[in-house]
Amino acid sequence: MSSLCPPASPRTGRHLAVTADPIGVVRIGTHPGPAPRSAPLEVAGGLLLIDPFAPDAAPHAELTDPAAASWWLPLVYGDQVALAVKTVSDRSQEAAPFIAGPEMGRPTSELTPTWTPGPYHLPAARLATALWLSQWSPVPLNRELLDIEIGGLYARLDEMIENAHDTARAILGRCAATLLHAGNAALKPSYVRYSGDDWTADIVLDSVEQAASLLAGDRDHVALTALGPTVRARRAAELNREVQADTALQKLPHRTLIQEPGQFRTDKPGWHTSTVDWAQVRPGALASDEAGVRWRLHDRPDGRLIEVRVAAPASTPTDAPPAIRVYAAGAPLPVAIAPMTFMRDESDEPCWAAVTPVRHHGPDDDLTVDVFHESHVSPPRTGDKARLAAAERQAVRDLVELREYRARLDLSELASWSTIVALGTAPELEAASLAPQTDPLVDRVWSLVRAAWTASRAKGHKPTALAVTHHGPSTEGDQAAYIPDLMLPEWRPTLAEWEALRPSRL
Repeated sequence: MSSLCPPASPRTGRHLAVTADPIGVVRIGTHPGPAPRSAPLEVAGGLLLIDPFAPDAAPHAELTDPAAASWWLPLVYGDQVALAVKTVSDRSQEAAPFIAGPEMGRPTSELTPTWTPGPYHLPAARLATALWLSQWSPVPLNRELLDIEIGGLYARLDEMIENAHDTARAILGRCAATLLHAGNAALKPSYVRYSGDDWTADIVLDSVEQAASLLAGDRDHVALTALGPTVRARRAAELNREVQADTALQKLPHRTLIQEPGQFRTDKPGWHTSTVDWAQVRPGALASDEAGVRWRLHDRPDGRLIEVRVAAPASTPTDAPPAIRVYAAGAPLPVAIAPMTFMRDESDEPCWAAVTPVRHHGPDDDLTVDVFHESHVSPPRTGDKARLAAAERQAVRDLVELREYRARLDLSELASWSTIVALGTAPELEAASLAPQTDPLVDRVWSLVRAAWTASRAKGHKPTALAVTHHGPSTEGDQAAYIPDLMLPEWRPTLAEWEALRPSRL
């Protein structure tokens, strides 16, 4: 069996709430919240939500058809949870056929079985994480390398995910040439120099095997199939993978993956700065820095113009362009709206730009510039909601940075990260949260502070001191809040993340 689906390994007796409501919907565990707080997978019988801030934790599930999910439940949650799901589902069917009024949404049955992650938990968590990174990572990642891993994992989870083989076939067929090149590169003895190389080589070769079985008739099928015996020979020879994980990764040079504000600084005369709500734009369409929008007004005899520039990724975009909406304080409708065009500014930096008339004659500070894409358009978040959205974006940036340090096993950076987040992002998120006492993300960020400290084994750092200002929930029911274990395989880097650290290996 591939290391992508290892035998089940118990995790210290965590209990999960399993409930059923009067209409038969069964829920497992705690809902992590809407994206980017969760990474959804549509599965047989319902929806599985992986928490990207704790992919090693038990996922949340919402099952509208528990019978259709019955066969994979023990493979993700273990036998006790699977039995609890059947029990509460049966009880809900035996309850009154119709419950009206305030009782309608309340659970009719609840159990708290022990979670034991099964062999499908790891590939499901890694698939959801890879899909989440493709949507939310502020760091540009190689999409074809992400697809190599995503396609292989879809193939592994066939039948758990409806039409998974068809999805895998489409994805792997689209990147078959890249997969073949990566497979040949990963088999070279000179490729494996670090434990991360060994792990990501295994990802590539697993996808090679899946593609060889799915892509019959594809022009690269013969070559992929020919790699099969070599792949199997390499698997038979794999030894001491985990021993290698504590070695030379720390020798890698430090790289900052989180983009810092560059050409869009606040010290440019006449320019104001703003930010982008990631929920309003397509992934990768804009650069990720918080101060990535700048705008200014031009007074003309025939009226006012607003000029807006938004930081763009280095590569020339191929998707449809974003647009801008400009709001004035107290006005329910935009005072300006216009599409943007891609250009390079006077410093030869890539950006999206727009110049359009604006129906506003008051102070500049009354204006709000909102960047959006027509396929993601929704009312702009303002006030407390905008503050929370900004804190969520910073939490996502911190999570991606933490994944980098974990990939390199950089213990000193993990220690620094825990301190910086404990003094910055975590209390800011707690202050911005609309309900900090019950907000799962608040507690999850604080738990990552503890997890990074634990993984770093840094002397002189006290977890109680780091979390001294934490007023959020510290328990889940009658048990302590889950602290992620960064050394578990759910936290290993994706192929695309590893290639970003060590470019041109594949």
